[in-house]
This record gives sequence, structure tokens and C-alpha cells, in this order.
Amino acid sequence: MPTLYVVGTPIGNLQDMTPRAIDTLRRVALIAAEDTRVTKKLLTVFDIDTPLTACHQHNEDTKGTYLADKMLSDNIDIALTTDAGTPCISDPGYALVKACVDRGIEVLAIPGCCASISALSVSGFDTREFFGSTQCGNLSMSGMFGSTVFVLAKVAAPSGMYVSAMVDHTST
Repeated sequence: MPTLYVVGTPIGNLQDMTPRAIDTLRRVALIAAEDTRVTKKLLTVFDIDTPLTACHQHNEDTKGTYLADKMLSDNIDIALTTDAGTPCISDPGYALVKACVDRGIEVLAIPGCCASISALSVSGFDTREFFGSTQCGNLSMSGMFGSTVFVLAKVAAPSGMYVSAMVDHTST
């Protein structure tokens, strides 16, 4: 049975790439990458020559289904990567993961860096009351950014949001 590996990649420092992630990227038949140009640079540093295919926000609905079906028909393992961080966390990947889960394909996480947890661990905040992370999606697109920040400010535990620098949040 094929496996989809959701592989975390470094956030700014290539030395954060884990040996397990490197081994996984070498062993799979194909890497589904958010941006093949960015992932190719990472693969070059670690001398990995696994073929790449693009799986990004503009094609992931159809590509996710296609790749899951290909995994079953060809009995191949695929790794899913993003430009930096963990796929599906404020990045593409959900459609492929969902298509695999729906088809009974095993999906395994290969952990990497997690910016929010790393920041929390060195913040000095009382993490004994940290309840986890809430992913709110693209709040600027939904017009909910301001109201969500207001609600989170009232939470009596550490909280955080991933916010795109590419979006104007002043109007939300």
C-alpha cells in the first residue's frame, strides 16, 4: 500500500532539515511541491534527485485527486512539501492529504520546524496552559481579521496567528 509523507522543511535555516526528512525525500518516487523551483534548491543542497511535480493553491484540488489515484495505480509513495514549514499549515496540501485519506492511503507526518511552537518555547509565556493552535484560514479574505484578533486578545492563554505579509490587513 502506498504512503503519502507530509514533510516539514526548514524555515530559513537549512541545518534544521532532519535526517528523516532527507531520507524520506530520497526514497519516495515523487515529491509534490508547493513551488518546484524552491524545493529544487533544497534538494540540490542535500543531493536529492527525486522527481518533482507542482501541487500549489491554484492546482491542488485537481492535482491532489490525480496524485492520490496515481499512488494507487502505480503503487508509489509520494512526499508532500511546502516552501518552508509544514504542508497544510497556511500552505497548500489539504486536497492531496484528503484525497489520500478518502482512498485509504496511509498518510504519515515527517515533522520539521514549527514556527509557532518554536516561538512559544522561547517566549517566557506560561506554556502549561497552552491549549494548542487554531488555524483560522485566510482571515483577510473573509473580512474576519480584525474581529479574530480582538477575540484572541481576550484569551487567557498564549495564542497566535499566521498572517501573510502579502495581504493588506488594514481594511479588515
